[in-house]
Amino acid sequence: MLILASGSVYAVKGQSDVIISVNPNPVYDDAVITISFSEKVVADIVIETRDGETITSFYSGEIGPGENIFYWNRTNIEGEYVPDGTYYIAVNYSARYTSTKKTIILK
Repeated sequence: MLILASGSVYAVKGQSDVIISVNPNPVYDDAVITISFSEKVVADIVIETRDGETITSFYSGEIGPGENIFYWNRTNIEGEYVPDGTYYIAVNYSARYTSTKKTIILK
């Protein structure tokens, strides 16, 4: 279940909760992505296109509870600046759940 509330996505999945926020949203140049877990999980955190293509990866592995902060400078895996459009922060965790947060890039 995903609930959009004041710019954040709250996902409740079994025993683990995750909160994803992007600031600013829409993104112009750089973004601060904050992802909070209620407990330690194994997670993959990526930015994807609408079609599920991975643009860049932020983290893969065990991550602790609380706030985890990531910075995105609008570049892809190759270090190229990504064009305007709609992208999603995808958090795959505990090998069972995926939470996403939509973000839009403007010039």
